[in-house]
This record gives sequence, C-alpha cells and structure tokens, in this order.
Amino acid sequence: MGLVAGNVQAAQAMGMIVFPFAFISSAYIPVSTMPGWLQAFANHQPLTYMVDAVRALTLGGSAHALLGHTAGYYVARGALWAIGLLVISVPLAIAAYRRG
Repeated sequence: MGLVAGNVQAAQAMGMIVFPFAFISSAYIPVSTMPGWLQAFANHQPLTYMVDAVRALTLGGSAHALLGHTAGYYVARGALWAIGLLVISVPLAIAAYRRG
C-alpha cells in the first residue's frame, strides 16, 4: 500500500481500510451470533482462520469441542490464506516498485 499511496500520511490512512475486518471476524464475538449474511463473509475471511488457529493452539485439546475443528484445520487454512495473499501481493508490489 505504501508504494501506491505516494506519501506517509496517505499510506497510514490506507491502513484503516483493513481495520473493519477485525470486527467482521471471530476475533471479538462468535461468528454464530452475527446475522446470516454476515456469517457467510466472516466464516471465510483470513482473519477468522488465523484467530481461530491461535485459539485452538492456546486451548489445546478442548479447542475441538469449542471451535468444531482441530488446531491443524485452522492452522492449515490460515497458512493457505497467508500464502495466497503473498502470491497475489508480491508480484503487484514488485510491479509497483519497478514503475515508480
């Protein structure tokens, strides 16, 4: 984002774009308490998988009963999201760096 922003203040403001996604995830409240249309989005965003991976690793064996899956499930999905985001963003960043 910093390569596209142009200056420090704009880059800092662009960080606020991703801020609301923390509230549309399982980070603060259970996804099951959200409205149905929001649950579909919240269940499939990267932050939810990463937060649930940390919960599962922290809780140990009792995490399966609470979250519905093992820690490996959430760690694998969180890693896949991270790799996918890198596969998309690294070439875009390299292209932006070469242009400017």
